[in-house]
Amino acid sequence: MEQEKNEDRQTKRRKKRAPPPSEEHLPASAKIVRTTETFLPLQNWPAELTACVLQWIHLEKGNDFLPLRAVCCHWRNLIDTYLMPRRVLLLPRNNVLSMELIQAAWPDWKLWFRYICRKEPLELARLGGLHWLDLRSSSWVSQDVQALAGVHTLSLSDCQGVRDVSALGGLHTLALNGCLGVSDVSALGHVHHLCLSDCPNVKDVSALAGVHTLRLSCCPEVQDVSALGRVHSLDLSGCHGVQDVSALGHVYSLDLGGCLGVQDVSALGAVHSLSLHGCGAVSDVSSLTKVHTLKLRGCHQICSVTALARVHSLDLSRCNRVEYVSSLTAVHTLNLSDCQALEDVSALGGVQHLNLSGCHAVKDVSALSGLRTLILPACLPEARPWWSGHLH
Repeated sequence: MEQEKNEDRQTKRRKKRAPPPSEEHLPASAKIVRTTETFLPLQNWPAELTACVLQWIHLEKGNDFLPLRAVCCHWRNLIDTYLMPRRVLLLPRNNVLSMELIQAAWPDWKLWFRYICRKEPLELARLGGLHWLDLRSSSWVSQDVQALAGVHTLSLSDCQGVRDVSALGGLHTLALNGCLGVSDVSALGHVHHLCLSDCPNVKDVSALAGVHTLRLSCCPEVQDVSALGRVHSLDLSGCHGVQDVSALGHVYSLDLGGCLGVQDVSALGAVHSLSLHGCGAVSDVSSLTKVHTLKLRGCHQICSVTALARVHSLDLSRCNRVEYVSSLTAVHTLNLSDCQALEDVSALGGVQHLNLSGCHAVKDVSALSGLRTLILPACLPEARPWWSGHLH
């Protein structure tokens, strides 16, 4: 009986469904594109198929995108995920045939495009109106990138042919990491997010004082950073030529990891997040009392950490000369892994998260029963690979 009811319901549903449109009812200008695939990912659609769909529905208004939802499940997901809530449209990879149609239909929408055919050149003038453009590792991108001056977010990472970037000073986000030919960055002072990591020929960065987030990691020619005191987030890791950082005291987030020439950090007490990972010449950290997050991993010259009692998150891993940590009772997250000289941790019962892995001289952890997270050296009888929650 139940089976008969189900069959009746299915029969009624079939009758209600509208029959598929025949070719004779289609507009004269419509093109018939046939495909044997019933579940074809949008990024794999032929460019002609996307263009024909857009031409058939004749989008005349910027908000007239609802007919697209009826094409297939992929178009429906595209509309519901990108267009309606975010006003952002992610274009199919390498599909530039329908770009002009989409731009004309949605002039106020943000178009995202990533081109992964690194050896096949594109006409850059066609890409100038995009919101987000990724051309990383595209060997065909030459010196002339003026046509991309209107892009909001642009990645030219590892584009070895790029040299002159003076026309890109108006971009919001620009990635030039690994561009070996770039040397003059004086015109990029108003870029909000700028990445110049692994640019060996960049030397003068005095014009970048207005950049909000600046990455200069592994730029060996950079030495003078006195003009970068107003940068909000600054990455100088691996810049071996940097020595004087006295002007960087008001930077919010500062990464000096691997800056072997940095010795005096007394001016960095107001930095919120500071990384001195691998700065072997740093020995005095008594002025860093107000730093919120401090990474001192591998700073072998540091002996006294008494002044760091108010640091919220402190990384002292591989600081082999640190012996006394009784003053760090108020630290929230403390990493003491591989501190070979450390023996007494009885005062650290107030720490919330503590890492003691590799501290083979530590024998008594009975005072640490109230910690939320504790990682112990494997040689202790109480040790387990990972403690999560209270020990008792």
